[in-house]
This record gives sequence, C-alpha cells and structure tokens, in this order.
Amino acid sequence: MARFTQLFWAIYVATGAVGDRFGNKLQLRTYSSHIIKAETTVQLRNLPENKEGYAIIWTGLQDAANEVIVQGMASNMGFECGGTSEQWCIFATGNLGISFPEGQRRKYAPGFALTPGPSYKIRYKFDEKKGQIDLTLTSEDGALSTSTISMQSGKPTVWLMRELAVLSFNGEVSEHSFVNTTIILAAPDAKFSTTRPFDREVFGEWSTTDDKTFTAPKLTVASFNFTGSG
Repeated sequence: MARFTQLFWAIYVATGAVGDRFGNKLQLRTYSSHIIKAETTVQLRNLPENKEGYAIIWTGLQDAANEVIVQGMASNMGFECGGTSEQWCIFATGNLGISFPEGQRRKYAPGFALTPGPSYKIRYKFDEKKGQIDLTLTSEDGALSTSTISMQSGKPTVWLMRELAVLSFNGEVSEHSFVNTTIILAAPDAKFSTTRPFDREVFGEWSTTDDKTFTAPKLTVASFNFTGSG
C-alpha cells in the first residue's frame, strides 16, 4: 500500500500554495476543439542523486478555464508507492479548482514503484456523455494506477508536460522521453500542434493527416538542473 501523506502534501504545494520551480516543459492547446483521447509511453532514466525534496515529472490534460487538471505523475520518492529510494513512484492524480468543495479539490490514486529503465504508459480518455476523464497508468509488468476525474462543465483543451521541483529539491533531472505520443481531437484544428507558447528544451516532431489525430514518434526532454533555480 502506498504511503501518500508526504507526497500528497508535496503535490498540494506544487499546485501553487508555496513557491514551486518548473524545469523543462511542453504545452499544446486547442482553441476550437477539445481533446477526446491522449496516450504516451514514458521512458525515465536515472533517479536524481539528490534525495531531499521532490522531483516530479508529469503529463496532464487541462480545461480552458484552468479549473481541472488530470495528471499522470512520476516522483523520485519510490517509497511513497511501496518501493525504495532507488525507484520512481508512478501515480494518477487530479487537481480541481476553487469552484469545487474544499474536500474535493485533490484526488489521488494508489500508485506503483518503478525501477529506472522500464517504461510505463499513460492513457487519457474523455467521456463526452459523463463529462469525465478516465486516466490509466500501466507499467510493463501490468501494475496499474487509475483515476476518474469529473471535468464539471469544462472539456480538456490542453495537453502539457512539466518538470517540477518541490520543497528542498536541488539537483538534476536527467534526460527522458515520451514515445509514440498520440493526441486525438473531437474536431479538426490545424493549429493544435503549433500552438506551443511555453516550450522549453523538448525536442521532437508532430505530424497529422487530418488535423484531428496528432502523433509524435519521440519527444526528448533535455536534462534540467534545479540547483539554484527559482
């Protein structure tokens, strides 16, 4: 069973309650449609050598009003998921906006520990009728972390990736990759893959044949050193 007390607090801090520090990042947004499905395979390398504080790598879907964000997360604290300090902690989560009741603003699913090297897959699916996102994280050996988050009246319009340092983390997050990334829109938006105002040190090419399904064979995120950042 995952031990989430400290990790929950860390992610709460990461939502902006206390100063957080962002590393490399990528964001794609549609202004004329919404995302109905997204998936990617995450390939993580070595854990940061610094064991103080939290280093977090995540991808997520977000609505246009920034009210709801559904995230697949990797933390450097493997023991939070029943593993060791030499493993990643992989888990699903949702952060909800101030229009939600206080007790419903953060949702977390039990996660799994992952040794550096093996990959894990993240799948998002938006249920139009129910207005919710089903998120599934799966390791190569079948470990799961799943969550279902209501979008209330919104729809997911943003796909994003972030690196985050929380609390006392000062160290380097090594290069990592997102492989076979696919994002499917409800309606065509030719500008989707080019609407990227916040990119930092993420390399890879997107392609589409119908302006609805966008694919990237490999997105490589450069290493980032948080020492002295922020």
